[in-house]
Amino acid sequence: MTTDTTLTAEQRARLSVSLSVLLPRTDAIAHEFCAIVEHANPTLRLHMPGNEQIIREGIEHMLGSVCEDDQSEQIARHFAQLGSQAGITESDLPVLLASIQTAIAETAGYTWTDALEDDWTQWFDQFTSWAIQGASLGESQAA
Repeated sequence: MTTDTTLTAEQRARLSVSLSVLLPRTDAIAHEFCAIVEHANPTLRLHMPGNEQIIREGIEHMLGSVCEDDQSEQIARHFAQLGSQAGITESDLPVLLASIQTAIAETAGYTWTDALEDDWTQWFDQFTSWAIQGASLGESQAA
């Protein structure tokens, strides 16, 4: 993971522009994400909702929070806690989030650039960190 996860104004602008391509394609992103996870780790896929519509809505919320750190952090922690309730472990979170990023890149097609890859990676690093914190918090509250 990157050590400095603070996005610059330029990076936030690129991410925001990329959302105009990505948000209308959340169905395709969700489908690609499920296929990636099912191929890479079928057991992990069993812990996820079977209905891709639910996954699509989650991805849509996540993408919609990209330019708002407070909202992103809240969503990351919430996703981790929901995942924990479904049997997804803290160590599964980086795999799942990397799979979402891969699905986003595949769906973005020709609009995906090296700079955008770096920006999304930095954002996903921070989101993953928040999700892991949320999973840890959920586990400590359950104990």
